[in-house]
Order: sequence, then C-alpha cells, then structure tokens
Amino acid sequence: MAGRGPRQVPVVHDRPLADSYRAELVRATRKGTRFDPATGEPAAWAALEPVTVTWYQHAVAYAEMKWLYLAPHSRASLADALATVTPLLTRETGRRPPDGMLRAALYGHAFNPRQRRSRAPDPVTASALDWLARASLPLSQLSDPRIIRTALDGLCTRLDGSPAAADTIAASGPAFHGALGYAVELGLLPANPLGQVHWRAPRAASTVSPAAVASPAQVRVILA
Repeated sequence: MAGRGPRQVPVVHDRPLADSYRAELVRATRKGTRFDPATGEPAAWAALEPVTVTWYQHAVAYAEMKWLYLAPHSRASLADALATVTPLLTRETGRRPPDGMLRAALYGHAFNPRQRRSRAPDPVTASALDWLARASLPLSQLSDPRIIRTALDGLCTRLDGSPAAADTIAASGPAFHGALGYAVELGLLPANPLGQVHWRAPRAASTVSPAAVASPAQVRVILA
C-alpha cells in the first residue's frame, strides 16, 4: 500500500494481524467513518487524546528543573513557596487532608528532588500527595484570572487564618511567577496569567514598637 503515512502496515507474513487490521478498516467503512486521504485510514485513528498537565505535576517538574542551580537556602525558599501555593490550586474532591499535612508532604517530599529520588514517602505523606494528584487543577485553568487572584489572596494568609508576613508573601510571588513562566516556555500556557491580574501584595507594617525606641534619657546618654 504505497503512499501510506507513518503508521506501520502489518507485514504480509503476519496473517492474523493483517486480518485484524483489514477487519477494522471494513468496520470503519460500514459505519461511514471519514477516511484521511493521506494515510488511507480513518481520520479518528490519527486523533490524539490531549494530555492534561496539572499544576501539581508542573510544579514538581519546575522544582526539579531549578534544584541543581540553586543554593541550599534558595532551594528551601522555592520549596516553601510552592508548598504554599499548590494546595490553593485544587478542587474539592473526596476528603481533603488537613492543610498542615498537605504542606508538610509538599515541602518535605514533592518539592525536594533529593528526598523524592532517594526515599519512598511514608503512608501519611503518600496519602496527602495522592489527594493532591487527583485534586490539582489542570494547568490550562490557570489562564482564568479569578483562579490566579484566589491563589494570590491565599498567599496572604497563614495556615491558622492569620495574615502572612509581608516578606513571606514577597518571597512566594517570584516562585509562582517563575513556575508560570516555565509553563509558557514549555507551551503549556499561552501567556503568564499573572500579567492579567492587577494585584498588589500587602506592604509590611511600618509601625514602630515603643519597646524598640530609646527613651529620652537613653538618647541623651547616647549623644553624650
């Protein structure tokens, strides 16, 4: 069959395989299936199922890519930032593990390539990561500014519900931006969605504690 595409035609001496292949063609013909003129096969055979990449999968790959080039302190900062934002990019499915358990599993295992390659997770960690693998949003959904805003707002809150420190928020932002930029680089997102959201991180409190200010008597002594 000259002029066929890349699909391998069953060899002549493999009679059972050739018969099966012919039967599939006959069945497709009887159903009225549209054939591709270039391959001589049903067009549906060439259709590939789209591969869905979740934020969790991408974040693990991003940490793996960055790990080799980062100093130990920067590695810890990256793992902490990704462990903070990843639970925010999930849908409710099944029984959600406690936030502390999710964060510990992400920080201590998922975003620590050395740990992940050398040791299997304990049952509690494995359970948390299994939930994340099922509940993590598809990366394509992060093009929705509402989802991005929800994640950014979540970065401003600690696990106990209290406001996060401004420097913690400032450290998480670049890691989130970098991971999304890596998704654009890989062709998984058309553009970095952070550029579509007009959002500003809270500023650090400028109030000075009276306990940290010298008294008038101490100032006079210092000046003297």
